[in-house]
Amino acid sequence: MDTVAKLLKDGVEDIIQILEPTSVAFKEIIQQNITVITDVSRKTFKYGDDERHQLDIYHPPAAQTGKTPILFYVYGGAFVGGARVLPPPLDMAYPCVGAFFARQGFITIIADYRLAGPPMSAVYPQPAEDIRDAILWAVAHPNELASPTTPNPDIDSLFVMGHSAGGAHVGTLLFEPDVLPPESSLRSRIKGIILVAAMYYSHVRSGFKAPAEMYYGDKIETHSVLSLLKSARNSGITGLPKILLVEGEHEPGIVKEQRRTFQSALEAFLQKRVPLIIAEGHNHISAYTALSSGQGEKWAIEASKWMRETS
Repeated sequence: MDTVAKLLKDGVEDIIQILEPTSVAFKEIIQQNITVITDVSRKTFKYGDDERHQLDIYHPPAAQTGKTPILFYVYGGAFVGGARVLPPPLDMAYPCVGAFFARQGFITIIADYRLAGPPMSAVYPQPAEDIRDAILWAVAHPNELASPTTPNPDIDSLFVMGHSAGGAHVGTLLFEPDVLPPESSLRSRIKGIILVAAMYYSHVRSGFKAPAEMYYGDKIETHSVLSLLKSARNSGITGLPKILLVEGEHEPGIVKEQRRTFQSALEAFLQKRVPLIIAEGHNHISAYTALSSGQGEKWAIEASKWMRETS
């Protein structure tokens, strides 16, 4: 966590500027005990026709008794970037997530999805449709989810966690009836949603306004996660899985502002409090790159406990 503290001391909080130094710092820590990741079984499968339609499944290394819940992790990347395994020096960023939650007792799935901007030029809501299709593939292939340590994958106990732009895709999955109709049986299988420093709407002060416009086009105002939430009842969406919000202690101000606005609207919709975990000491990037490092994992341990209590 020293690198995060130094960046804060130097006044650097811009997400693009902190991405590489934060990721590299935790990669160096993880490399000292790389078996924390490499000892976790990881298998790759294709879930659709596009070259981006691939997913990795991480299996808990310890034998699980009873049924094993399933976690889908949706990475961010400002709508235009991201991969389940990034090129060096960022290559530990998502394997560290998959391995961490597998060690917490979840069959953990990280899927690639189509991106906005060239060369793929995906537009709303294609990435959310990809995430839906990856989940549907998993539900339809329980034998591929099974392993010597997880003989009974629980396809009726699904959790979906999205970070940053990935959180926007998860929110779209949840609130966009054209992606997941209210009557879809998949909705009843999803027990919990975790939104980590998600992009809930666009903002003129956000550095991600341009890529968001590339993705949303002229739907940027009406199809943000916040707008979809506000129109959910009119779309026939009345029931939701349990929802947990997570935010790094040292997120940029715009990220905190968006979370507060969204949380207020969500609590009004649900007529109850929505839990929030503050990831102490973390910036926008370290919350996930720290996993499997042995440092700064408290928020994810708390989130794992919340999922186990929810399943």
